[in-house]
Amino acid sequence: MQSKVGDKLVQGWDNEMRDEYKTKEQLLHELVEMRKRIAELEASEIQRKQTEEALRRNEELFRTSVENMLNCFGIYSAIRDESGRIAAWRDITERKRMEEVLRESEASYRELADSITDVFFAMDTDLRYTYWNKASENLTGISAKDAIGKSLYELFPDIKGTKAEELYLEAIRTQQPKSFVNKYQLRGKDFFFEISAYPSKRGLSVFVKDITERKQMEEEIRESHQLLERTFASLRDAIFIIDADTVEIIDCNPAASEIFGYSRQEMLGRTTAFLHVDEAALEEFRRHLYPAIEKNGFLSYLDFRMKRKDGTVFPTEHSVIPLEDEQGKRTGWVSVVRDITERKQAEEALHRYTERLRILHEIDRAILAAQSPEEIAQTSLQYIRQLVSCTRVSVMVFDFEAHEGLLLAADFSDNIGFRKGTRFSIERVDASLKNYCVLFFFIL
Repeated sequence: MQSKVGDKLVQGWDNEMRDEYKTKEQLLHELVEMRKRIAELEASEIQRKQTEEALRRNEELFRTSVENMLNCFGIYSAIRDESGRIAAWRDITERKRMEEVLRESEASYRELADSITDVFFAMDTDLRYTYWNKASENLTGISAKDAIGKSLYELFPDIKGTKAEELYLEAIRTQQPKSFVNKYQLRGKDFFFEISAYPSKRGLSVFVKDITERKQMEEEIRESHQLLERTFASLRDAIFIIDADTVEIIDCNPAASEIFGYSRQEMLGRTTAFLHVDEAALEEFRRHLYPAIEKNGFLSYLDFRMKRKDGTVFPTEHSVIPLEDEQGKRTGWVSVVRDITERKQAEEALHRYTERLRILHEIDRAILAAQSPEEIAQTSLQYIRQLVSCTRVSVMVFDFEAHEGLLLAADFSDNIGFRKGTRFSIERVDASLKNYCVLFFFIL
């Protein structure tokens, strides 16, 4: 720049030197002026360059400010050329809107994850925690700031080699979700957790539900069920579970087979009609059943006859209660049948024994009231037929010294040659009175 200005001034000076009328002093003075002029021109050029640079910087600052403002409002994004200058603008309104939606979604997601009562956490592919919700803090006593960034093994070293570790790694490897139940001791207490692990390229999202109480209830139910099954199998009464709609036998206990003679498989799926003596007996049972259920809620039917597989009819005590669901709809029946054959036989034996005692007591009274041996014999004869089932009854007195007997009283349906007051030898009695009911009086 300085060379171009000097060239112009020298050229002008050469022109003036040709002027022969100028003196030396004038020329020197003009040279000094010319140098001042050159300096002024050079200073002016530097100032211009500085102004241009300032303008360029201001323009760049303005463009940058505009770019930042547009980016801030989510309107445009600058596209720069190779020199770094803004060459064009890109409309980024949609991108900014999506970013805002994503931020809101992430905030909602975190808020939701923190609000759920189940444990939820996230891990990267190295099984390092990237998220840890409030429920996780409450269960483990480990805060989110102490958990995030730590590995699974750092927080729970005893999990190595367990089913949980194996399935976490398998879920990441196969990118397939895994669900399992895991028993784990935490803070000195045994827990059962239902774990669902959902993989992604970034790691795992894991939901953990504490099912300890449910497991305990299931164990209690299982134990109760076992107790009921043992009780069901051990009862000596026949028990039938009957469907309310089809009246078919759904289940029965071993005692049912012992009492009725059918195998369990022979009875399942059949109606109970084959256990009754006949159709009339079944109808009689039904006439008692429904009114009793309506009135008392159950049936207790004593001394009801039923039939075994071999056709034997036997006495039973029959109890029936209905089964209902939560809405009160009848779903089935529980029928309990007790074989009371032995009890009936014992009752009959007791009745016969009591009757005999009564008859003997009557005989005793009659004997005490009688006036002669013949009257005693006749009174006794009246009760003998009640005690012993027979067609011939006699009362005799024996004299062993005379070796003969005397017939005091007799009740024969046929004529065997003996009459009241007849005397006969003992040998004839042995031969003639076989299969006869004889009441002997002995004279010693």
